[in-house]
Amino acid sequence: MSDSQGVNLALEDGPIYNLHVFANLNFEKATFAHYVTGGVSYDGLPVSNVPSSTFNIGTAYSYYLSGVLLEPRVWYQYTGAQNMFNNNTTAPSLQKMPGYGTVNLGFDSTIPTRGSIPGLKDVKLSVDVLNLANNHYNEFQYITAGGLLGGNSAGQVLALPGAPLTVYGSTAVDF
Repeated sequence: MSDSQGVNLALEDGPIYNLHVFANLNFEKATFAHYVTGGVSYDGLPVSNVPSSTFNIGTAYSYYLSGVLLEPRVWYQYTGAQNMFNNNTTAPSLQKMPGYGTVNLGFDSTIPTRGSIPGLKDVKLSVDVLNLANNHYNEFQYITAGGLLGGNSAGQVLALPGAPLTVYGSTAVDF
């Protein structure tokens, strides 16, 4: 059983007709109210894998060019430090993995077909570029008991690396 305390602040606005801005800030403290394993109490220790904070800020701009709706976007996403779980002791740990952030870009366009194909209204194209700066970070870490990599790895930190610079594209057809 655990207790969570925190605050979440959000802001969203359209300060001018075609500009959209947003921000979100979260602080969280999660601790075990009751955690006993192997006869040892870990009450009061931080819950593993819960970021101490998260932060997002971004903007999008919409405009028409020759009848095509264009929407470029940019946003920054941050995940704060997190306590790791220790599989070697089967208990929460005070060891932390560091926070990380990524800058991301997106571009959407909506192309009206103007009835050129019966029943077809719009074609939507999207491209997202995530982790634009190609930051190297771990999105998950834990202390191993050695089972995965063998005996001498017990007590070592294993990690799941975050995605490198990634580009996604999609197309949607509106009938």
